[in-house]
Formats: sequence, C-alpha cells, structure tokens
Amino acid sequence: MMYPALDHYSYNIHHDNYAKMAHCTDRNFILCLQKHPSKRDDVDLDVIYSYLHGMEALSSLREPALRALCRTVRYEYHEANDILYCQRQLSTCWYILLSGSVFIEGSMFLPRSSFGKRTPGCARRASECLILEPSEMIVIDYPDVQVMKPGSRMAPCINMSLDRLPYDTHDDSHMRRMNSDTSGFSEQ
Repeated sequence: MMYPALDHYSYNIHHDNYAKMAHCTDRNFILCLQKHPSKRDDVDLDVIYSYLHGMEALSSLREPALRALCRTVRYEYHEANDILYCQRQLSTCWYILLSGSVFIEGSMFLPRSSFGKRTPGCARRASECLILEPSEMIVIDYPDVQVMKPGSRMAPCINMSLDRLPYDTHDDSHMRRMNSDTSGFSEQ
C-alpha cells in the first residue's frame, strides 16, 4: 500500500501551527519568569518547571531540587555589546541562554548553553562575558548570594567568610583583557 505524500501546503500549515504553539509556550514561560518570585502561583511554577525539566543544563537535578529552583530563577534581557559581568567580579549567579549569544574567553555560547558558573574554590569570575547580540537568559542565583552582595544584611553562613574570598587587589599578574579589535586576549 502506498501512503500519499504529504503535500507542501499541509506541511507548512502543520509547521506554522507548531511554531506558533512553541512561541506561545515560550512567551508564557518568559512571562512566568518575569514575575517576582513571591508573586508566582502554582500555575506559574508548573510552567517554569515544565520548561526547565527539558533543559540539559539542569538534567542532573532531581525533581524536588528543580521545583525549588523554579521558585527563584529569574529572567534577564541584555542588548548587544553589553558586558554581562567582568573578570574578578563576585559570582553571585550563573546563566542559561534562551536566545542570542555571548562571548567568553574565545568561545561563543548559543541558546540553551549554560555559562558563568563558579570554578571550585573561587567565588570570583575568571573572565568577562560580552553579549554579542540581543539576548534573553535565565538567571540562577547561588544560595549564598545574600552573603556575598556588598551592603546586604549578613545571613547566617557557617562555612563562608568574606575575608577568605580569593581576591587580591594588588595581584594583577594574571589579569587578561579582551581586545575589541582582535580575536585574542592580551596578558596585562
């Protein structure tokens, strides 16, 4: 038995409907993310969970941890040529790119990539991050973020002392700067 070929017209209708549906889902997800975490209801949390559940960057999290994350993740939008963060800045969060692209240490990150994570034993950024084109992203704050932000009230923290954060203002021997007119870095 021969199956009829899918004609071009019906394929486009199906594809267009799927694209519209995906866009609505994405837009709904972003609207939920844009709400202040204290204003999110159970429906918002379910929408956020269903979207985050399929992301590779979060695939190692179990359901309770992922559901807890849904209560705190945030949305940010940045224009092209913005510096998202600078080298040696406190690392209070990390990111998952939803659209656009960013450039970090000679590498371009595209949508669904995670970036900006801390390196073990260091609470400062190792390099700067440049936004290459208008970009939307999910922001995931580290649990100790309130302890690290200057001017914020100190929350109870047993294992962390701000005096022991690895940062020496006089040691610039390893500082690297991005050259805007070349594709490389220069040691300072």
